[in-house]
Amino acid sequence: MSSSENSINSVGRTAVEFDIAEVNARMNDCLQREMTSLFKRYATRDELRSAIVRPEQHWLCDAERAELERFRHPDRRDSWVWGRVLAKQSLMEHCPGVVAEPAALNICSRDARGRAVRPSVEVAGTPQSWCLSIAHSDRSVFVAIATEPGASVGVDLTQHGKYGTGFLRTWFTKREQKFLASADDGEIAACWAIKEAVYKAVNNGEPFVPRRVEVRKEAHGIYACRYRNIDLTGNCGLDVQAVSADGHSIVTATLRTSAMQTMLGFSDDDNWSRRKRAGESRTRHTYNRGI
Repeated sequence: MSSSENSINSVGRTAVEFDIAEVNARMNDCLQREMTSLFKRYATRDELRSAIVRPEQHWLCDAERAELERFRHPDRRDSWVWGRVLAKQSLMEHCPGVVAEPAALNICSRDARGRAVRPSVEVAGTPQSWCLSIAHSDRSVFVAIATEPGASVGVDLTQHGKYGTGFLRTWFTKREQKFLASADDGEIAACWAIKEAVYKAVNNGEPFVPRRVEVRKEAHGIYACRYRNIDLTGNCGLDVQAVSADGHSIVTATLRTSAMQTMLGFSDDDNWSRRKRAGESRTRHTYNRGI
């Protein structure tokens, strides 16, 4: 595989890439305040296309190519492929002793029955304990990987747009509507992205119900959350990092799984892999949670 097929770092810097480098630097600054084994990366699809050729051939394993065949819509296929490319690129960068070639990695987001699940990672057929989350918009991809045992991560990527009162009434609680009444569209997008990211980090197989994740903004601009009426911020060590850049709200939510199991009533008998099962939303605003 050529260097242009392997890495986006070989691409000449453009104005767009400078902005993306700044986004990743800002997220890495947030990372210093989080667990040291959390790796995050953001890129546009155009940036990836300019640097990597034939990703289906060089970057996917046989199982992933089979899973790709499930998707018929070109945009869905495109976002799925680039999400895996970016995740594998990050893993090869941060785990060089474990991951050597992208095709040796299998990022699986379907269980044996074909149901959508949170992505799991295998290296040369060996399951890894890493927690992976992938999000994408119409033009960008964002991934986060937690390699620390006992950590869970969820991410979301929401483009800024115009949000009317109907959107707030439908998807946000009364308390959220009150503090968002005077908020700009970027703040609303951030709160929506937080709902998605927190759900991805904590769900136990239940479908995504936006009002179950209640977001609030505390002193110094720190976001806190309740899920199923349980405060996750103090009890589960939930940490939410939100960056507004490149026309997106880019959110990472991390927490301790052991505390989460206790607080939300999950037990070992629940089969922890069920927590990774993704819900399928039927709304026009959201879709496959596991990617």
